[in-house]
Amino acid sequence: MTWSSEGVVIRGGDVVASGRSTIRDVKIQGNRFVSKLPKVSTVVNADGLFVTPGLIDLQINGFGGCEFIEGDAAVARAQEQLPRYGVTSFLPTIGTQPLEKYRPSALRRVFEQAKVRGGAEVLGWHLEGPFLNPHQCGIHRCSYLLDHLDEPFWSELFRTKSIALMTLAPEMPFAARLLDMLASFEVSAAIGHSMAEEADLLMAHKKGVRFVTHLFNAMLPFHHRSPGIIGAVLGEALLGFTVVSDLYHVYPEALQMAFKCNPNGLAIVTDGNPLLGGTEKKGTFLGNLVEVQGEKVITIPGGGLAGSIIPLDEQLRRLMLVTGCPFETVVRAVTEVPASFVHQAKKKGKIAVGNDADCVLWQIMNTGMRVLATFCRGELAFSHDDFWPRVTKV
Repeated sequence: MTWSSEGVVIRGGDVVASGRSTIRDVKIQGNRFVSKLPKVSTVVNADGLFVTPGLIDLQINGFGGCEFIEGDAAVARAQEQLPRYGVTSFLPTIGTQPLEKYRPSALRRVFEQAKVRGGAEVLGWHLEGPFLNPHQCGIHRCSYLLDHLDEPFWSELFRTKSIALMTLAPEMPFAARLLDMLASFEVSAAIGHSMAEEADLLMAHKKGVRFVTHLFNAMLPFHHRSPGIIGAVLGEALLGFTVVSDLYHVYPEALQMAFKCNPNGLAIVTDGNPLLGGTEKKGTFLGNLVEVQGEKVITIPGGGLAGSIIPLDEQLRRLMLVTGCPFETVVRAVTEVPASFVHQAKKKGKIAVGNDADCVLWQIMNTGMRVLATFCRGELAFSHDDFWPRVTKV
């Protein structure tokens, strides 16, 4: 069904904004939220439902069996399927690759093709690497990490405007210059796979870095005389952070601590393994053989974690369960906070006049909150069958 540009009203829903909710109508015209409509063609009865901004995933590496570095088909499939989990925009993420895989023309082409499709919107690539600390590389291939900065090459790539975020280790000798380049091209930067100490963190923060990638994972543990990255996030809250809340990457006690120490700085990411959204139990990820065991994805034969197959809506439910906080509070971690991390706060993450009409209708079930329907830029991208009795054409 195509939703008329004459106007859609989502009526009587419990609309969530900035940690609070209130019963009101949500009006959509074209691909934007509006304050009033000259004419209404469709009414959605949202009585008893929560209405939130669309969910944003800043780190997902693939979908349905394919890594996004493989090309446009994997990205297109994710755009079509991610709205069933409430995701309306995302950053397809590329882990550390051989240098030739970062061809500016190829990455720009996939990004431009994605921008003209419906479904979940691609906000740009997330490059997790290749400027990481080899002592914290996780499942990234250390042999592909770079120990120098080829400025002309990376300038050409950043100039394509297809890169939204880069995760890097600020303690590397060329990191200060790299951060200056990222800032000049309006590419967000995050600290990750790093052994950064206080001086490195202060330098990065001064150059505009505002958050850390997957807190607790691929970084030094907290020490009372060398608090490092974790201290900067949970002590003085100098930095915000993303976290994988599948309860395998970070155990409940650590997740509780992170939320209590810096609740306004937390954004959930799936760190989605390419097997997310598919039925296969074995595959490859960053050149490693991986296997699904229960709810975890591990490397074979090493046994380390290799991303997650828990989708974003379920990770949100788990954060809510662990923290005991109401839905209205924790939903910021998948809407407002990630939008602010990647320069999208003026168009994403809030149901506000002028913003993109990305929103999710949630139904309260015995098993928790269920995504009933998802709108991406004003178009219905996913719905359950029991959504349709709520729809009236006028």
